[in-house]
Amino acid sequence: MPRFNDTVAAFQALLAPRGYTLKATDTQVVFKTPPFGTPIFAIPDVHLCDGLGGDIFLHGDPEKPKKLAAVMNAIKTYQAQHPMSSRAIQLGDWFDIWRVVGNDPRDMTYGKIQNVVAFREILDLDAQIGLAHTIGNHDAGFLNSLPDRRAAQPAFFRLGFWLGANVYALHGHQSDIEPPPNSTFDQTAVWLATVIGKFVPGVTRFESYVDRLGTGPGISRWLVDSLLQAREDPKPPAREKDERTLPDTVKSGRFVQREKVNKLAGIAQRVAALQESNGRSADVIIVGHSHVPGAAWTDISGKPVVVVDAGAWAYDQANLLLAAEDTIAVFDVQRR
Repeated sequence: MPRFNDTVAAFQALLAPRGYTLKATDTQVVFKTPPFGTPIFAIPDVHLCDGLGGDIFLHGDPEKPKKLAAVMNAIKTYQAQHPMSSRAIQLGDWFDIWRVVGNDPRDMTYGKIQNVVAFREILDLDAQIGLAHTIGNHDAGFLNSLPDRRAAQPAFFRLGFWLGANVYALHGHQSDIEPPPNSTFDQTAVWLATVIGKFVPGVTRFESYVDRLGTGPGISRWLVDSLLQAREDPKPPAREKDERTLPDTVKSGRFVQREKVNKLAGIAQRVAALQESNGRSADVIIVGHSHVPGAAWTDISGKPVVVVDAGAWAYDQANLLLAAEDTIAVFDVQRR
């Protein structure tokens, strides 16, 4: 099991030739028992747009694509040096389809984003790495079709991924979407089923997939509309420090009071109960969506669950989450 500090040092060495380094943020949690069997690299919300004035990834900074490409190149090289011994994931809102198309993203072709010259290396590396992506509210169009370079890799685009036996990743917008009041068991079950890693968009249209589960087209219509209506990410909240005693599983860490932490933990708990999860149980949940790095915890089932927000690459942010052995932390990617 690679040690956290050794993993960070190895990754730093791969970034350095391109002129970048990792700077630690206040978000770091050290566990008493290591939950990370293999290192995890998580890239939060990127929001690739059309390269024009409203592009919140570029944000008028021509160096931004080079910085992200440096991180992705380092991930690619690390995985080549340590085959089958690390996991890499992007936590959703990879494309900002909402901002580019301005309406229902299911009707969009992705050329306006894929053809931006500055994004070419990023998109090539995305396919070369085989980067896994959770599906977010800004790129919900991936439920129906995938970017051209990834069209043959539908299993890498899901609403949730297990990253080991005790770590679950999802975008985070799911906490804002609940079944309607007085919903039936079938409605709730289908809503939860979209979170499980077994769900594979791109193989068939989303509505058809839901229909094959034995539910009606009305429910599938509601489910798609519910996701697509979660249009904007929340504004970055000012989170207060969590002054409670650290949970029993944690050796050290700085925690904040996070909104909807119980809902996120509840989703992971109910996903874990599904047969397809094969006995996994989330002690750690990794999310994007909020754009604010931070760690929070809750106890809704007799054991602590730690939720870590990985930050974003929107505007002037450039965050990377790294987990290994007993530690999970969020870094700023900066020029050396």
